[in-house]
Amino acid sequence: MSDETIVDNAPRNLKTLRACLRCGLLKSFDQFKSMGCENCNECISFKGREETVRSCTTDDFQGMVSIINPDRSWVARWQRVGTLAAGCYAVAVHGDLPKEQIEEILDMEDPPPC
Repeated sequence: MSDETIVDNAPRNLKTLRACLRCGLLKSFDQFKSMGCENCNECISFKGREETVRSCTTDDFQGMVSIINPDRSWVARWQRVGTLAAGCYAVAVHGDLPKEQIEEILDMEDPPPC
């Protein structure tokens, strides 16, 4: 991942962060709506879908870690995000994906890791 991509994916406003309920990636509502989630785009269609962003992300999370080099970071291994995209992640996320979304992911032949 290039330095520009990492900067583009970084949260813009710490007061309005939301966490993906599937992987814990932190972004603003607008970033999820415009760029989606780098880890979950294959199974959750965030781009341009406000209702999906509202139902599949939450502002109820604790802590934040920034992972620049996931495959080399002990923090990424500790948080179990070593195989995911570089970015900022919640330490703990509170909430559940909607039932329909869980069923869609379970029905996938090979869902992306999370």
